[in-house]
Amino acid sequence: MSLSRLVNNNMTAKNAGPKWHVLKRYFESELESGKYQPGDALPSENQLARAVGIARNTVRQALAELEKEGVIYKVRGSGTFFTETSQIASNNRNTQQNQVGLDIFGLVIPEIRRSLYPSLAKGFDRRSSQDYHQTMICNTDYSIAKQGDIILQAVDKKMAGIAMVPSPNPVTPAHHIRQLHNNNIPVVFCHRRVPGISAPFVGWDWQQVGYLAGRAFAEKGHKNIMYLGVYRYEITEAHVAGMRQALAECGLSLPDHKIVFGPSRDVEDREDIIDRTITGMLGSSDRPTAIFCSDDNEAERVFWLAYREGVFVPEELNIMGFGNSARSTTFRKQLASIVVDEYALGEKAADLLLDICNGKIAIDSDYTHLMDLDIIENYTLAQAGEK
Repeated sequence: MSLSRLVNNNMTAKNAGPKWHVLKRYFESELESGKYQPGDALPSENQLARAVGIARNTVRQALAELEKEGVIYKVRGSGTFFTETSQIASNNRNTQQNQVGLDIFGLVIPEIRRSLYPSLAKGFDRRSSQDYHQTMICNTDYSIAKQGDIILQAVDKKMAGIAMVPSPNPVTPAHHIRQLHNNNIPVVFCHRRVPGISAPFVGWDWQQVGYLAGRAFAEKGHKNIMYLGVYRYEITEAHVAGMRQALAECGLSLPDHKIVFGPSRDVEDREDIIDRTITGMLGSSDRPTAIFCSDDNEAERVFWLAYREGVFVPEELNIMGFGNSARSTTFRKQLASIVVDEYALGEKAADLLLDICNGKIAIDSDYTHLMDLDIIENYTLAQAGEK
């Protein structure tokens, strides 16, 4: 039977629905039956419009829905084709039709205050809303128990997907993520992964952050360089490795006594301990001329403690942080920093969730997307000894 007769027979059937929906369902059924195979080309919009006898805009609407669901893709100048994962998309769609849940994407983050997280949330929300997904922002406060409760609620409500910045300390347990996967809820990791779990990841090269900072200080002529990490975990350890690599290439070193990690988050007076450590370092005879801090918040802490102790920035002390490329405060606009576009990272996390939902990426894929890093050379970075 011809395409025209098949589609038009369905269009005249009772409760067939809009014409674009009938055409869309036709291609889905042909794919499921095996008549079309992944990689096969579809007729052009004009050919379909003439063959079926419907408006081109109606054809375009049907194709747009198929593309959104990951069943087809377009190549400019070549045509429209069924994706290699069309059958996966079809299976996912059939599974989703048998479920009743919330068409909501969740973003689970350990806190909302630090410089990266607000931009992450904005980018994630904007991209999700473009595809008509509402978003729910969930703050765990680094509590594994609170994170577990959020995950149980996501399973209970059958949410469409979760993007997560896993807790680094204590580490997010793998069984939390398995609960989501076992209930067909896709997960995208941001910033860091959860050991033992395969899921798409979007972040940046942690070691490259330290490398760029070390290189920048060395090129400014600094030799007495220090690293300050908010606390010791995989990211701050990678910073140290990158700094040491960059400094070694310039004939310099980063000795152990010039590496300082703050206490873990469960230490009651950790803020005071960090302040006393920095103040002692600023008053020592071996005071560094440059400090790289694991984030912009710690860089701000060093700046104001230096001001309090009468150490001039940048004449006597250079400071560099790490943070979001959008410099949101007056201090951030003056601070030299290694930066990542966290807004774009949030958008990419939402994109990956959409790709999983549409069958373009498997739910247990180890797909990795690393964001570009940049360096902002502002007021707090200057030539060593420059007055």
